[in-house]
Amino acid sequence: MSVRSVIAVLGGIVLVSFLMEILEPPAVAWLAAQRPADMDAYLAARTEPAVLWARGGLYVFVGILAGYMVAKIAGAYEMAHALVAALMQCVIMFNSFSADPAGAAIPLAVRIGLTAATGAAIMAGAAIRARAAGLTPDNEVKS
Repeated sequence: MSVRSVIAVLGGIVLVSFLMEILEPPAVAWLAAQRPADMDAYLAARTEPAVLWARGGLYVFVGILAGYMVAKIAGAYEMAHALVAALMQCVIMFNSFSADPAGAAIPLAVRIGLTAATGAAIMAGAAIRARAAGLTPDNEVKS
């Protein structure tokens, strides 16, 4: 295992977490039935159906982007790196859903769906990158 592999996997996980922290609050504020005024209202609004659908879409979008970046950084064995990143991200997500009282308010089926969709999206993003890498010629000069 190289340093590049570790950076690729951890970079994908950080990318998902970072982008979701940035994109989720505006989505909650926009889609909630009542605009949240404080943290308790915000946490309650995160469990509304429209917001859950938006969070699912965001997780898929961010997951595809993260999977693409994992594969791009890894450079080789893209799908293996993405699988490790996806599994780690799924464990982190499911633990955060279970440990957080606001996350525990989300139905179990939705938690599983969000987690599975994110893992699948990471794999899809890596597959897109792996296919693109296979279609383009290697421009490195070999001596």
